[in-house]
Amino acid sequence: MDEIEYISTYVPQWAQPTLDIKGIEALKYVTPVTPPDYLRYAEADLSTGGNHGLVNALSNAKRAIDCQVTNTLQGFGLSVPKQFPTKLEKIAALGLVAPRIVKKIVRLRNLLEHEFHSPQLAEVEDAVDVATLFIEATRRVYSNGIVTEFWVADEKSANHRNVKRTKTKTIIDNDSPEFTYARGIFTGFEMETRQLSVVLVHENVQIGEFPISKTDKRTVPLLGFLGTIDGADGKAYSIEGAREFLALLHAK
Repeated sequence: MDEIEYISTYVPQWAQPTLDIKGIEALKYVTPVTPPDYLRYAEADLSTGGNHGLVNALSNAKRAIDCQVTNTLQGFGLSVPKQFPTKLEKIAALGLVAPRIVKKIVRLRNLLEHEFHSPQLAEVEDAVDVATLFIEATRRVYSNGIVTEFWVADEKSANHRNVKRTKTKTIIDNDSPEFTYARGIFTGFEMETRQLSVVLVHENVQIGEFPISKTDKRTVPLLGFLGTIDGADGKAYSIEGAREFLALLHAK
């Protein structure tokens, strides 16, 4: 039984779907010069003023965006296309950035296509602002991290650990259950290999374990989901979050 059959067969029987976070880990920058570094350079160049400073500020704003895109794609284990528009499409598909910011980046890139363009102060200020917006929008996967382990399961099937209480102490039985839930899907993202996989459990029996191929059309949306579960939108520990994940996983 694969994940599609599992969702069709067993999930409708769940009494109370939930999304339970079990692990969070931050992405790390892999480039010697980081996007925030380039952004600081751009701000310093902007304060210098003059044509030389404006040209350098514009170039460093571009580098800050390019560097953040590359680091983020690599952090999620995705290939990095050579052409920037294709890179940006992948970032947009991850859902980490609001569409309006993506549009601003496209306009900025169009400006930079003019190789010998002498930028005006307002143009450069806009470019630095766009770079700042983009880095701030994607910063949470580096500062707060992404969810690397979670269950989407029937909350009513939780396997409780044996707890013994006396008048003076509480003892947790070391013989803990194999699975957190008797009925559910455990999803893991291995940071070392950047591999996404799911484990299917029904009535405390593992009935399947499947890696999600990096060429699978569901991979990018699912990875983006990992980066937004613990945000302010309330996906964690909710029926809505569980349903969103199940819809993404079922869209094979």
